[in-house]
Amino acid sequence: MKIRFGGLVGGRGPMRLLAVSAIALLSYSGAAHAELLSAGTFKNLTYEQVGATTTSTGGFFNAGAEENTVGDFAAATLTVNGGLSTSLPLSGTEFGISPSFSTQAAMDSAYPFGTYVISLSGGTDGPVSVTLNYSADGYTADIPALTLASYDALQGLSTSLSALTLDFNSFTPNALATTAFTFFTIFDSDQSCDFLAPTSTSCTIDPSALTADTTYNYELDFSDRIEATVDGALVYTDFDVRTDGTFTTAAAVPEPASLPMFLTGLGLMGAALYFGRKKGMAG
Repeated sequence: MKIRFGGLVGGRGPMRLLAVSAIALLSYSGAAHAELLSAGTFKNLTYEQVGATTTSTGGFFNAGAEENTVGDFAAATLTVNGGLSTSLPLSGTEFGISPSFSTQAAMDSAYPFGTYVISLSGGTDGPVSVTLNYSADGYTADIPALTLASYDALQGLSTSLSALTLDFNSFTPNALATTAFTFFTIFDSDQSCDFLAPTSTSCTIDPSALTADTTYNYELDFSDRIEATVDGALVYTDFDVRTDGTFTTAAAVPEPASLPMFLTGLGLMGAALYFGRKKGMAG
């Protein structure tokens, strides 16, 4: 599963063209700081597909912020409804947490409706804070799933193929979303379809870019986003519904050049058996 804060990881760059007036759930505080690129929260509902069946596997929560340059800020925290603050560890230029939960109810209990404050301090540009008023969920009602034919086509997929089109359902964005996208990703590979329209129903991949006899994880992601650009920073409360699955590619077929050696080996084995048999008869 690929974790991303506000669409920042894995080539899914942020959209920075939204107006504050378009946001229904968010309000903000904090001075203008060009060094803060983004800050917000991200709720995710997760499913697993096996055959034609999708099963809920719970969800995970992201909270994060991204600085422009390492050292702009020294620390970041998340405070929910005025309670205890949670530290957001730094990796590269991104501060963030991503705890997982076995059910949506458990996630919502830990991160309920209310006021979320992301505060950044220290470094060359702290302090800065962003306040998000989270009062409703923005998930789509649709569950992502490959068609059964496409799911089956991935199982034992031959890497000798040059193209395979995978089909899946479209989705209706939540009414609160300012924008929405579909993503299909095969992890540990360069095969993906990013920023597709919610009406999209297919993605074409190149199986020859995958490795034979290898197990891959894939994900189909319906992403609803409530975002705005405030003082040059992307501020967001995003909601994704994700379905994951696995497949194993077919074993490699022996190269034609190796066949003569294989046949020679069979011939030598046959000759050894033949002469061994004759020697036994002569004794």
